[in-house]
Amino acid sequence: MQDELDGKQSVGELAAHRPGAMAVLQEAGIDACCSGAEQLEQACQNVGISLEELAQRLSAQPAPPAARDWTQASAAEMITHLVGVHHAYVRAHAPRLVRLAAAVRWAHVDRHPELVEMEQIILRLHEELMAHMNKEENVLFPYIEQLEPAAAGRGYLPRPPFGSVRHPIAVMLREHAAAGDELAELRRLSTEYRVPEDACSYYRGLFQDLTAFERDLTEHIHLENNILFPRAERLEAELN
Repeated sequence: MQDELDGKQSVGELAAHRPGAMAVLQEAGIDACCSGAEQLEQACQNVGISLEELAQRLSAQPAPPAARDWTQASAAEMITHLVGVHHAYVRAHAPRLVRLAAAVRWAHVDRHPELVEMEQIILRLHEELMAHMNKEENVLFPYIEQLEPAAAGRGYLPRPPFGSVRHPIAVMLREHAAAGDELAELRRLSTEYRVPEDACSYYRGLFQDLTAFERDLTEHIHLENNILFPRAERLEAELN
């Protein structure tokens, strides 16, 4: 039976609360991370499909393997997961991408000049993500971890130097959007990571690693934009 979708619901809400929705949205070309606040009806219009078609695709999606429902987890549990899994993934894999991009550009630039720009984007993405994660871990996340116990009357919430959690969150959202734009540009330059016929093993490895990196970063940004950050803003509002 086909579900009915509420066109006024945000893309991020659908992705957060419906198992398997993220994959369907990505396949349809709908950005559930950096554009998670967009209403479904507008998102569908932007990619040229109807709400009914999106509902059909969701209904036809096989049930995904059981996964953690992060909407039911505490903020502290989410932060532990984000830092221990997704931040750790970026720190482990981004430097490898930088090295691979340099090696592939050096070997193939004469036939694939787009590799010059791809290498620059990968280097910039690496630098920006490292700075971004440091700000989250040292400024934003420690404050969010204090919000839940304070809202439950189990702790004292000191006044933060940034005034309201909305301010650093707004910065993080802009930086997430910038990272999304850079990933989209990498996809455009590589023609959706289509491996050229003359590609060597390093070239193939670069595109495979970029695909995996994008998949992890998409999940990473989704958890923050659509679940953790809205919860932090609600908790802070309850305390004021």
